[in-house]
Amino acid sequence: MSYAEKALSYFRTAPHRLSCCSSVIAGVKSLEDPMVAQCSKFGGGQAPDGLCGAAHAVKLLRPDLEDTMIKKFTEEGGSIKCKEIRGQNKMPCQGCVKLACNILEGK
Repeated sequence: MSYAEKALSYFRTAPHRLSCCSSVIAGVKSLEDPMVAQCSKFGGGQAPDGLCGAAHAVKLLRPDLEDTMIKKFTEEGGSIKCKEIRGQNKMPCQGCVKLACNILEGK
């Protein structure tokens, strides 16, 4: 199962209902990883600087991929900020989770 498949199975889906940030982390690491709980508040534009929570997960897990993340989120979502991505209706939150996971998998 890919990171994206695992993450999407946790994102807003019972019984887990994780935030975008926590879903990406759980998809890459595991549900039991302490970062999952620590990042539960980073959804809906609540990540630092209003960053998309899924994009923030990339920064936390692989800081070396930040430039790639910025480029891909800007190309596909129009921004790296949650409210701007959602406001432009370019990419749904599930798309952000998938994109973040794909970046982390090198896709």
